[in-house]
Amino acid sequence: MTTQDLTQLGIGGVSIGAIVMIVKCFIEFISLQEKNFNKILGNHIKHSTKAFQNNEKTTLKLVNAIDKLTDKLDK
Repeated sequence: MTTQDLTQLGIGGVSIGAIVMIVKCFIEFISLQEKNFNKILGNHIKHSTKAFQNNEKTTLKLVNAIDKLTDKLDK
């Protein structure tokens, strides 16, 4: 092997190593983004469920108040 062959082999090895590192970092970044997305989505669902439950309670109170009002108006 000549020095030119060794140089090209070294450059090729460094290039492949750089590509592997870039892909590895990209996969780690995507995994982190997925974890963050799942956390945000879970938080959103939790708050949305709580809001629906509070809305249901408020609606029941409103129905009771309307029933009492109609009862008093009927008398």
